[in-house]
Amino acid sequence: MLRRFARLLTATAEVGDRVPDAELLRQFTQDRNAAAFELLVRRHADTVWTPCRRLLRSDVDAEDAFQATFLIFARKAAAVRGACVGGWLHRVAIRVALKLRTRAARVPVTTSEHLSSVPAPEGPDPEIPGIVQEELARLPDRYRLPVVLCDLEGHTHVEAAAALRCPVGTVAGRLSRARGLLRDRLARRGVAPVLVLSAAATPADVVRAVEALAGGGSVVRPVVSSLTEGVLHAMSIAKWKMVAGATAGLLGLVGVAIAAYGSLLPAPAPVAAPMPAPAAPPQKDEPAPKAKTNAELVQEAKARFAEFEQLLTVLTEAELLKHRQEIHAAGRPGKEDAAALAKKVAELERKIEELKPRLKYYADDFGISPASKLPVGIRRVKEELDKQEKAEKREKPEGPKSSDPKPAAAEDLKRLNGEWKVVALEANGKKAPAAELEGMRWSFSGAEVRFADPGEELGEKSSVKLDPSQSPKHIDLVGLEGAGKGMTSQGIYKLENDRLVICLRDSKSAEKGRPTTFTTGVVSESGLITLERVKDKK
Repeated sequence: MLRRFARLLTATAEVGDRVPDAELLRQFTQDRNAAAFELLVRRHADTVWTPCRRLLRSDVDAEDAFQATFLIFARKAAAVRGACVGGWLHRVAIRVALKLRTRAARVPVTTSEHLSSVPAPEGPDPEIPGIVQEELARLPDRYRLPVVLCDLEGHTHVEAAAALRCPVGTVAGRLSRARGLLRDRLARRGVAPVLVLSAAATPADVVRAVEALAGGGSVVRPVVSSLTEGVLHAMSIAKWKMVAGATAGLLGLVGVAIAAYGSLLPAPAPVAAPMPAPAAPPQKDEPAPKAKTNAELVQEAKARFAEFEQLLTVLTEAELLKHRQEIHAAGRPGKEDAAALAKKVAELERKIEELKPRLKYYADDFGISPASKLPVGIRRVKEELDKQEKAEKREKPEGPKSSDPKPAAAEDLKRLNGEWKVVALEANGKKAPAAELEGMRWSFSGAEVRFADPGEELGEKSSVKLDPSQSPKHIDLVGLEGAGKGMTSQGIYKLENDRLVICLRDSKSAEKGRPTTFTTGVVSESGLITLERVKDKK
């Protein structure tokens, strides 16, 4: 006991209970610091105990679920993000409690002749708190984590914003949205939409029991061990289902399968490892990347602006459409909903008040007064900016251009002739892992190319049209066979010795035009393919 107390003092002497979760996780996963684990247990005990107790009817079952949750945490700690320990534990606790409740439901506890002696519950339905926890667990993390941090763990908006690394206003907005979603979901389940979330205090002996298990001073009960292994197995299956479901299809005509992996957590380190893994052997120094020119930076900034403009426009239109739909639904003849319309009016008035400071900010920034003239001022500023950019384009000296690009195109086609292997692939901002690229290849022959996925023969044929006179150089792939016949994928390319880099737009998104930089973004619907020539075997 004294030794354990001394370890706890060592872990908390400097900053007390303000040690960040991320640091405590690091101490536990890398150094196997038991004191760090015990501090995490005490810090998040109420977050775990609340769903366990509200989903399960007995204290014994709730304690079993509580222990199983922290045993899973000990096994999977390396896969948890430090800022989201409470949110991760809350979701696992609900999964454990639901699994234990399902098991308990299979065991008959009351026979029909005894039903008449069971007293009716007094007061509120005891199932309601459990239903609230279930629906909370089903919310997306962007809404669920602020609720866990603020409503269950008692953090302020400022503290939650620091933990989630986002503005305070974002936390407040997501909290409001999360509570609205919860009210709607509870109403659909027949639960009155009155939502009060609070944590249940964890009995001290329950916390001490988990600390004893972690320190090896207690034996894990068979029911807890079975529950732990069952949930770990289910989590493993769910993870692989996510991986399989995240695999993307083909990119236009190129026939290249891109594994669009999500933000899956890294695989956990073995719990029993006494020391961190040895450092990897030193790698050879890579040459420093070449600094981008101002023209390249301007072009990249414009490409990012186009992506941002499209994303912001889509989101703005979606929000406007949502408000319009709600007003229409509540105002239909014969289905008028005065309460919903009054609520919508209040919501829109609040949003208007939130937007007014932004209106003034941009009016001041553009030097427009009063702010009501902002629409006219924006049009004037935009026209002036368009004139300046056109003038700069006219004044920009152009390098010598070949009067006929055909000889240069023929030379590049000759250089492309042969087999190429795909060594890197990126689509919509996501990179495919190297293991997925083994066996992907392109085969150029004259002005045609065929593509092959791993383990497959060369597929349908496409024509290749090059225009090296452009900057960057243009490439068009036109389908000659199969479902993609006649469809064109526009792109740009650069060819340096035995290395070819192509940025290609999906043929289904031709209206967005040809890519202008060798980068991809979340909504760009383009792919960046890097290929290397396959050397002839001698």
